[in-house]
Amino acid sequence: RILYNRQRAKPVTMPGLGRFLDTVRTSNTGR
Repeated sequence: RILYNRQRAKPVTMPGLGRFLDTVRTSNTGR
């Protein structure tokens, strides 16, 4: 999760949101 955030360089305020984004990012691995 930290690696994904570092790549996107996007600060996550809510932990729940981070989890949701993490799932979406994992799904969009092609990108």
